[in-house]
Amino acid sequence: MKRIIYIAIFSILLISCEEVIELELNSTDPQIVIEGTITNQPGPYTIKITQTTDYFNPEEYPKVSYAVVNITDSEGNFETLLETEPGVYQTSSFQGIEGRTYELYVNINGEEFTASSYLPPITPIDSLDYEDAPRPDNSSNEYMITCYFHDQVDVENYYSIKLYKNSVVSKKYFLIDDLLLDGKNIDYGRIEDEIKLNDEVVIELMNIDANVYDYYNTLSSILSTRGMSSSTPANPTSNISNGALGFFGAYSYTSDTIIVK
Repeated sequence: MKRIIYIAIFSILLISCEEVIELELNSTDPQIVIEGTITNQPGPYTIKITQTTDYFNPEEYPKVSYAVVNITDSEGNFETLLETEPGVYQTSSFQGIEGRTYELYVNINGEEFTASSYLPPITPIDSLDYEDAPRPDNSSNEYMITCYFHDQVDVENYYSIKLYKNSVVSKKYFLIDDLLLDGKNIDYGRIEDEIKLNDEVVIELMNIDANVYDYYNTLSSILSTRGMSSSTPANPTSNISNGALGFFGAYSYTSDTIIVK
């Protein structure tokens, strides 16, 4: 009987200490997201405009239509982009030229957003090579690529490397700056993504400006710490004014191909 009473009293104490916690997941005002690039390759070039959503609509990204989208270069060339589908705006005759700066102007219901990006001169790839990728079990069934190129002296350079394996673009990207490599021959290794024997690998070496480098660098930091911190993740550094997310970037690139034999 005493044991039954003790259990009953303990149960009452548990119930009396129970607290209902309600999480306030408030809806937030949407933010404009603008994403687009201009390259040294023939267009058309695309600017995409969407809006963010709140916690309750994680898979819905509303397209922003009827915006005014213009691109101007430092030589005075100008074009108004056409909306080819909801939220997608394309150039028709604009051409990216190395050494020019490009200005993006977007007007959405009277709200203005601007961005600027410099299209750097191209850096040629000297050659590509491959070697066994280190494995914990000392096996060598995967490979990593090394890209060789020469950095221009007395020029602040930023690079990004994109990898295609058997015509499929990798989700990985690789960033380099020449802070300690100015004017030197660069052999950038560690380019890997489950590369196997007989795979055809295409490497794109992109010259990007400082703002684009900062965007990808902060994005990389956010992705690498995701799930490791309890704090709300930040957004990548944007070069677009008026609080818009995303980025507008100009870059030049060249590519080379190697087959792992």
